[in-house]
Amino acid sequence: MASEWDQWIRNSGTNEINFSFCFQSWCCCDQNGPKWKREVVRDHKFDFVDLDEFYSRSCFARIGYLWVYILIIKSSAVYLADLWTAISLLALDNQLYAKPVIPTEASKWIFLASIIVSYLLLGWDMFKARKIIASKDISYAFTSIIASRYYSVRNYKYYCLFRKIDQQLDPVPFFVFFTLKGWKRLLLAEAPRQVINIVTLAALVPRWIQIEQGTVRLDNQALGKDIAQQIMTGTMAFSILIFSISFILVCIAAILYIPLLCHIQGNLKEYCCHKVDKRY
Repeated sequence: MASEWDQWIRNSGTNEINFSFCFQSWCCCDQNGPKWKREVVRDHKFDFVDLDEFYSRSCFARIGYLWVYILIIKSSAVYLADLWTAISLLALDNQLYAKPVIPTEASKWIFLASIIVSYLLLGWDMFKARKIIASKDISYAFTSIIASRYYSVRNYKYYCLFRKIDQQLDPVPFFVFFTLKGWKRLLLAEAPRQVINIVTLAALVPRWIQIEQGTVRLDNQALGKDIAQQIMTGTMAFSILIFSISFILVCIAAILYIPLLCHIQGNLKEYCCHKVDKRY
C-alpha cells in the first residue's frame, strides 16, 4: 500500500507539468482511458536492487559521470553569481551595464526580485528532493534532477543504474517532462532579467557597430567605459543566447506535450515513473 508521501509525490507533478486535462475534451483521445497504470511496488526502491549488477567500466560511462560533476559545479556557480549580483546591487550599488536604457533603480529591483525567486524555487526543489531521497524510490529519484545527482555523487553505481534506465527509455516523453520542469525558473527568474538585457543590448549594438562611408567600425567604448564593464556586456550577450535556446526548447516541449497528453491520457510525471519502473 502506498504511503501518504508516495501519494503526495505522485500527484505533485500535476500542477507543475500537467497544464490541464481540458485538452482531452478537444484532442482525439481514447475515451476508454489510458492503457497503463502506475503501481507503487516495494521492490521499486533502492533497498531491493543489487547495484553491482549495473556497475559499468565503460569509458563513456566514466565521461558521463564526470559530466555530472561539471553540471553540479556549473549550477553552483550560477547561484553564487546570482548571490554576488544581489550583494553588489544592494551593498555596492553597482550599475549593471554601461549607459543602461532602463533606469538603474528599476532594473536593480527587477534583478533582485528575479534572484529571490530563483532561490525560492531552489529551496522548494531541494525540499521535494529531500523527501524523494528519504523515500528511496527509484523512479522518483530518476525524475528529480537534484535527487538523481545526489545519488550519483554518493556512489558511482547509482549513476550506472540511472544510465542503464535512461538508455532504455523513449526520449520524447522524458524530453518534454524534464524541459517543462524548468518553466517556472525560466519565465519567473530568468525572463525578467533577460528582457532588461535584450533592451540594453539592442541599444548598445548600433553604437558599437558603426558604418561610415561603407566602412564598418567597432567602437568598444560603447560596450563599457572599462574592461570590466565590457566583459559584463559580453556575458550579458551570452546569457541572452543561453536563455533563447532554453526558451525555444520549452516552446518545443509545450507543443509536443499536447499530442503526448492525448497518447498517455494522464499525468506526465506518473507516466514517466511508470516507464522507469518497467526498465530495470
